[in-house]
Amino acid sequence: MQPNYLSIDQAAKKLGYKKSYLYKLVWAREIPHYKLHQGKLLFNEAELDDWVHRFKVGTRDELQATADAVLNRGGRP
Repeated sequence: MQPNYLSIDQAAKKLGYKKSYLYKLVWAREIPHYKLHQGKLLFNEAELDDWVHRFKVGTRDELQATADAVLNRGGRP
């Protein structure tokens, strides 16, 4: 499947961020991006989706299942 690349405007809209904040994330290398000739930025849409999913907060049931699994293995994660 061909990757879908987004401009900085499209990525900001998709994520609900201001462009200035997105530039800050790029500068800090906290968000996946591609820098082309003359500084043009592109974002791979699938990589942005993966990046967002890293910040998922688990539900109580998910956290309990993880805790139970650790305890059942003798404290090893």
